[in-house]
Amino acid sequence: MKLKEFIPLRSGGTKEGVRSISFKEFLKLLAPPVVVSVYKGIKDKRNANEIQMKGQTLGWSGNYTSWEEAKKEGTGYDHPAILEKVKNSLLKVKNGEAMHERDSVLFDQVQNSFPLLAGLMWIAAQNNGELGLIDFGGSLGSSFFQNRLFLKHLKKVSWNIVEQPGFVKTGRDYFENDRLEFFYSIEECLSSKSAEAILLSGVLQYLEEPYRLIEKILSFKFKFIIIDRTSFIEANNDIITVQRTPPEIYEATYPAWFFDRSKMMEKLLCDYELMAEFDCAITESIELNGCRAKWQGFILKRKTNELPRAEALGILGQRPKMPPLRSRRPFIPGLRA
Repeated sequence: MKLKEFIPLRSGGTKEGVRSISFKEFLKLLAPPVVVSVYKGIKDKRNANEIQMKGQTLGWSGNYTSWEEAKKEGTGYDHPAILEKVKNSLLKVKNGEAMHERDSVLFDQVQNSFPLLAGLMWIAAQNNGELGLIDFGGSLGSSFFQNRLFLKHLKKVSWNIVEQPGFVKTGRDYFENDRLEFFYSIEECLSSKSAEAILLSGVLQYLEEPYRLIEKILSFKFKFIIIDRTSFIEANNDIITVQRTPPEIYEATYPAWFFDRSKMMEKLLCDYELMAEFDCAITESIELNGCRAKWQGFILKRKTNELPRAEALGILGQRPKMPPLRSRRPFIPGLRA
């Protein structure tokens, strides 16, 4: 079955094109929303947190007693093939051959996180139209390219990504420009850049010691913190699961946290005020180990207007040690309820 559509051109305007669609896509186009919702509700009841494909369980499973125990089930995010696939996909976005990338998957339209975008614009509005940001675990610039249509109208943008060594080298070789730069650590970035905000998008749940990183970030006294695409569970404690990705994205397995919201908020709200809280539109809630789990985001503002102290930057005194970036990967959109 063929579908006629208009494809946006980088130079402006559109061109007419034709692509194949499945019967399910065609039915979705014709069916009223209520029918689609009923069908989806029935489908979701099969198993909300797992997908079966070729005899393998895909999704989130387990409740492990330690990160090390869960890690034995996984391959991690540092395989060279993953970096290469992400690089090739994002180069197409950079060069105007695709509209959007997430987790190496290309989309024919930008999948905006409008709460994130609103937070970025709100921060820039308080700084004379300038945005200085650290994107911790920001891959090769997925969020930067996602929002570049809007960012280009700001007076100044300094988007700084802190990532694993392989991503930093690739970022500097293929993606760095006057607005986008790559660094090995927060300290390295702040030794030459001014950043009033830090973004944690789909990263905390893939760190072995996420609260250690939060404590480190609090020591820098950023004026703003944005947390996006972070997994939470309606339980009385954090849990560790194993996440399996679809082979068509890249075949990998790694540990993943689901956080107790109250525990994380207790850490953050000592020094920060919660300005906004939102559910992430890219996925829906799932059932995990008998509890409801979902992906959320927060926009926080420091209760004082202090800028990061020189001691915290490592410019004076002993430089603080950076927590390792272990098994970090972006959120996988293919694993939905």
